[in-house]
Amino acid sequence: MFDIYKFISTGLYIGYSKIAPGTLGSITVIILLHIISSIFHFNIDILKYIFFVTVLLIGSYSVKKIIGDTISDPSYIVIDEWAGQLFTLLFVPVTLSASIGGFFLFRLFDITKLWPINKAEKLHGYKGVMADDLVAGLIAGIILAGITAFFS
Repeated sequence: MFDIYKFISTGLYIGYSKIAPGTLGSITVIILLHIISSIFHFNIDILKYIFFVTVLLIGSYSVKKIIGDTISDPSYIVIDEWAGQLFTLLFVPVTLSASIGGFFLFRLFDITKLWPINKAEKLHGYKGVMADDLVAGLIAGIILAGITAFFS
């Protein structure tokens, strides 16, 4: 039977990939953002905000339904990568180069879990699952904005 919470939490089932599910999740949301903007001729810089809020709210609820208040962060849940990756892009106009740079910065911080990301990860349940990626996205976004401003 189809489980909408698993479908959302796993980023359209991308999280079940045997190879780098978090990285694939981050790539998927960037590609979706660009494709939907292109197909529907919708301003990508407005769409990223709509995507972010939607992913944050619906994703958080879905993760909560899947893992409850456990402390674990299963690798098959990648909606948190979607939220963090989108958060990174909120700080700059979305271009191909910003998307690529934002992807690498976000993955760097999400994988290394430096302070304060590692502190956010220790929150219980869905809050910890979502929070560490949001903090990684915030740090990556600030750095990306600085790089973008420097080279503008």
